[in-house]
Amino acid sequence: MVERLLALGYLDTNDLPPNSKWQGSCASRLLRWLKSEHYVTIGMKMSPPNHRSWSKQATLVLAACEHGWDCSIEHCGDDWVLWYCYPSAIDDEVLVSSMKMQLALAHYLEQDMLKSPPANRPRIWRSKL
Repeated sequence: MVERLLALGYLDTNDLPPNSKWQGSCASRLLRWLKSEHYVTIGMKMSPPNHRSWSKQATLVLAACEHGWDCSIEHCGDDWVLWYCYPSAIDDEVLVSSMKMQLALAHYLEQDMLKSPPANRPRIWRSKL
């Protein structure tokens, strides 16, 4: 699995920080992975905002999103890691799509989750004044 992602150009194992626990990178995000006979679990480093309700909200987002059902969040020291479990027998197209979804989820959890959506229309009570 990792070898397939390297061959497809989605993983890079060069230019890692020295003495790092990270094994590679994808789209400038540091990665770790755990291999087993039938699965590979890839962990993606995140830098979420320092907000007291972030972990609770992130867990709810993963529970509400079908792709998030195979994800977990780990707080390890100063790092937050978004893990996703990939079956070894996954098709290349589905593998790439799932990797992109993991990147999108990490981005959303870091930067967009706690933002309020913009108000496009005036609220009902304002129009009645």
